[in-house]
Amino acid sequence: KSVPVEHLSEHMRIQLLDPNWSKQRKTFLDKQRESNIVSGDAIAANISGFAKEKGELFGSSEQELLDREASKQRLAEANKLIREQAQQQQQQQAAIAAVGASMPPPLPVQPAAAAALPNHPRPSGLEAAPAAKRARVDAPPAPVVGGAAVPPPPPPPPPPPVQPAVAAPMAPAPVVPPPPPPPAAPMAPFAPPAPAGQTDTILAPEAFIASLSDPTIVEVTVQSPADSTNASWNLDGRALSVRVDVATGTVKTIKEACRSELGGMPTNKMQLRMPGAGFLKDKDGLAALNIGPGTTLDLVPKKRGGR
Repeated sequence: KSVPVEHLSEHMRIQLLDPNWSKQRKTFLDKQRESNIVSGDAIAANISGFAKEKGELFGSSEQELLDREASKQRLAEANKLIREQAQQQQQQQAAIAAVGASMPPPLPVQPAAAAALPNHPRPSGLEAAPAAKRARVDAPPAPVVGGAAVPPPPPPPPPPPVQPAVAAPMAPAPVVPPPPPPPAAPMAPFAPPAPAGQTDTILAPEAFIASLSDPTIVEVTVQSPADSTNASWNLDGRALSVRVDVATGTVKTIKEACRSELGGMPTNKMQLRMPGAGFLKDKDGLAALNIGPGTTLDLVPKKRGGR
């Protein structure tokens, strides 16, 4: 088999290779194909494709460079055109100025003759009033001294102009600050409203205790609701009468007094409400609330999740 001269060197190189080289090369390529390591050509192709998609990360592409060159060229041509137009305008202005300098100056305008003025006719029945004649004052003859006439003395100079009087500026009136507002009245301390059956005036605890005949034994009415949810609490809507000490008792004292009659209902499940005052707290004193004989409180059981 004949081999061209230009392929002789490659032919000799292949003939001189080790016979096992092709087998080893095939084995190497098979291992590379089975492994997860890609070849250099594949890596180059992936990088090239990524660079085309994300050109802003790898610099400008060839098309962007060409576009930039084209935009620069267009800008240079536009600037050149503007400069040529400006030069043409300057040349035109210079030519107009040269023509104007070579022309003779314009002739002066002669005033129009009086005859050319329009003669308006006078209205009938009216005659023009004669012009008032100015009185003629003859100057006295100049005295003659030694055969020569002495000129008259010059007229006196005119009086100086009188400047108008300018009123002096008035001083501004003093600014009087407004009087301060009166001090606000102190706020009265909050007092709970009076219970039903009593006057609207809330007495101090000491005064309320003094107004009672026996503050240690006071009968208070507690109205229980009709609630069959918990039968062991005996909530059948009856009115409970409890005796408490107003001087030292609190709202919790009334709850503990009602507990035995309500089948051992816990005090933390009881809520006492007084008309006009709302729900009462356990620590509130009875004297401070003016709870005395004849006061009626409503019992509201506390339910889970709220009142």
